[in-house]
Amino acid sequence: MPRAKRQKVRSRTRIVAAMAVVMRRDFRNGTTGSLFAYEGQFIAELRSSLCLIGWPWDAADRTARDLVAEALYKARAVRPSWAEGQHAATGLEVKDTECRWCGTPLRARQVHFCSRKCRWHWWREFNAESA
Repeated sequence: MPRAKRQKVRSRTRIVAAMAVVMRRDFRNGTTGSLFAYEGQFIAELRSSLCLIGWPWDAADRTARDLVAEALYKARAVRPSWAEGQHAATGLEVKDTECRWCGTPLRARQVHFCSRKCRWHWWREFNAESA
């Protein structure tokens, strides 16, 4: 019995190490933009594998999330705060100088549209395919 238990621990360690290596390698190579890029995929794949071998969904989900959290810790990933994830913090914020619908120059307090009418027209056109 102790031998099987050691094998499970070794397997868990290998899975966590392999995920951490993939996360770190792809982030370093520029394949992904974040160490968290594979988080959802890894959780889903691990949970699916565990369910297929007979684990109940809630236990499989909890275990998969724990394994991925451990791999992220091992990869030294630090989750950014909400504020750090916003466009203003990343420096990628795009400031419009003209109305997105009619092209009229925007005044100081206007963000994307010069009027409610333009915003409504743009929204209607933008969402036409989903209607």
